[in-house]
Amino acid sequence: AKNRSTSNYGNLTAVDESPLQEDRLAVGSDDGLLHFTDDAGENWRKVSNVKGVPEKTYVNDIQYSLHDADVLYVAFNNHKMGDFKPYLYKSSDNGRTWKSISEGLPERGSVYCFAEDHVDPELLFCGTEFGVHFSVDGGKNWKELKNGLPTIAVRDMEIQRRENDLVLATFGRGFYVLDDYTPLRHIGDAMDEAQYLFPIKDGLLYIESNPLGTRGKASQGEALYTAPNPKPGVVFNFFNDVKYTTLKEERQEREKELLKEDKDIPYPSKAEIMKEDRDRDPAFVFVIKDMSGNTLAK
Repeated sequence: AKNRSTSNYGNLTAVDESPLQEDRLAVGSDDGLLHFTDDAGENWRKVSNVKGVPEKTYVNDIQYSLHDADVLYVAFNNHKMGDFKPYLYKSSDNGRTWKSISEGLPERGSVYCFAEDHVDPELLFCGTEFGVHFSVDGGKNWKELKNGLPTIAVRDMEIQRRENDLVLATFGRGFYVLDDYTPLRHIGDAMDEAQYLFPIKDGLLYIESNPLGTRGKASQGEALYTAPNPKPGVVFNFFNDVKYTTLKEERQEREKELLKEDKDIPYPSKAEIMKEDRDRDPAFVFVIKDMSGNTLAK
């Protein structure tokens, strides 16, 4: 079966056209070759020696940048040769020279797919054998993106630009959607502050549709797949690096310090204990005001 079903070399496995320059195309093949054209295929330029990539490494994905016509990204995949290293590369001169942007990705986690944010060219995503990673500095550093996603091979990804959603297709035959990832565009600003409120997506008024006379999929049958819509309202995303403590926690910290110093630990009074019992857990309160400063909701 191995010899009958495995394809011969020479198949094109990835193709992309620059969204900024018509007729500029790039294709990759299963034997590690890249070809480029600026005239819709009349003339082609071959690249076969990307430094650091083993010979005949499968080209899994190739994508031009949404922000610069000369920038493109390629994901190579050499797992068929028992090599599970991530090979993600960037070119800033339309494929003439290349640099690896794989630093920080798992050492054993083949890269299958890639996406670039349509607003921030420094915000990148890649799908690997063990989930999704993102970078906010153009690929210099990567961070795993979990948020409910299982450890699974992500084979394809797309960005729904209107809603800023990241959509994934996995080897487990599942689809996953990360709703509104826009906070990732500002995560660098957030890290510079002790507290940070991310830009807030507009809340929309709408009338729920009633297809075929009722809500949801109505009488269109269970074969029609639908997913629940987000609840009406506005979502607040915030970063907090300030530790808030209760009275009890503050007392316990004082006692720990006294214990380290081998000093007597005073027993709290009845009034102190009762005050601790009545103490509320720390909480954030968002106050919503109108243009005139009147409080509408908390």
